[in-house]
Amino acid sequence: MGTKGRDLVLYLFFSNFLLVVTGSLLGFPVIPFSLIILSLACMLVYYYFVYFPKAKKYSQKLGLRHVVLLPLNYKWAVWLLFLAKRRFSLQSDKAHEIHINMTDSKSSKEYYFLLDRDLQKIIETMQGLFLWETAAPIPASVRSFLRGQTMKGLCFWEKGQWPIARFPFTKLDLKKKNIRRGSILLIPKS
Repeated sequence: MGTKGRDLVLYLFFSNFLLVVTGSLLGFPVIPFSLIILSLACMLVYYYFVYFPKAKKYSQKLGLRHVVLLPLNYKWAVWLLFLAKRRFSLQSDKAHEIHINMTDSKSSKEYYFLLDRDLQKIIETMQGLFLWETAAPIPASVRSFLRGQTMKGLCFWEKGQWPIARFPFTKLDLKKKNIRRGSILLIPKS
């Protein structure tokens, strides 16, 4: 699901909620839309109380302290890339969304060190398709790795957001001028 899936579900939930309220006020039958709202609400409960905590535990098992990997359905990740008009010639069977969870960092120097350590661990030990959207500064060693992978056609990193906009009032309000999105396909080292 990832955060883009969550945002899409939130948009659908509130638009259907408005349809149900408007329809009931105007006397239209709203039971089908009510069922849609119920199923979307169940998806949101699953995201916040099962999916995200499970992803945090998964990331901690991998030894990541400040990066959370949200497992994505591979077809969903490819669809996001399609919407962004991006494509990779190689394929993978796994996809993850990368989240930076740096709530307890004390200084910018410590932030860079911890983030660099976690991202280097991902680069060295994992494979698959990884997506991200962030306004956070990325360590220089990771930026140079991304540039090298871009030359090989296995990565992109550019200004802008993913096509599904962040739902208002969800955790972080990112400064739109600083947002960068990207994706990388990490393949096994031969």
